[in-house]
Amino acid sequence: MKKQKTITGRKFRELMSMVAEDATAAIDTIDITAHGNTFTFDLQGATINITINEPATPRQKGGQR
Repeated sequence: MKKQKTITGRKFRELMSMVAEDATAAIDTIDITAHGNTFTFDLQGATINITINEPATPRQKGGQR
């Protein structure tokens, strides 16, 4: 079973920044492919796939009402 964790938008931006810094430290070029709502970053020796799915219903602050 996968664990799910909720983090703040600020923390997510920090995490993505760290990933970008580490992944591109020794790379001159990156191939980026977009297909629908999926982005693929082909690095030298690694691939990062990001799929953006919009929630079925917007999350409300304070939970469902």
